[in-house]
Amino acid sequence: MISGEIEGLKGLRRAIKRNPKQVIKYGREYMRKGIAEYMRTIRGTPWRVGSSGGGAPVATGNLRDSHLPPIYGTWQSEIRSNNTGNADYAKYVHRKRPWLDYAKDQNAENIKELQDNLLKEIVIKLAK
Repeated sequence: MISGEIEGLKGLRRAIKRNPKQVIKYGREYMRKGIAEYMRTIRGTPWRVGSSGGGAPVATGNLRDSHLPPIYGTWQSEIRSNNTGNADYAKYVHRKRPWLDYAKDQNAENIKELQDNLLKEIVIKLAK
């Protein structure tokens, strides 16, 4: 049997009890930063036929520009292409060229670092 606890978890629990609104504020800031990391990859490393890159495929830029980055709640978000209107073909293109998966893989370390920093900041500032 292997057991353990996430470092700082006790402090996080204290921070949530003492300052729930502040913890939510930090959570929203984390989500904003995480979305920015993903969107930078989606828009900043376009994939073109016969070229490199892994972000959203670009011919006209319509598909790349159709992404909607809403934030749902405090601890969950979703980035997706708007599958209506001018980019209703996005889901079909994504099957052949999964740029959202690419963005997720490329940013895994950055997102982990953001999470670690969020936890440290909450515990240091709010758990006392």
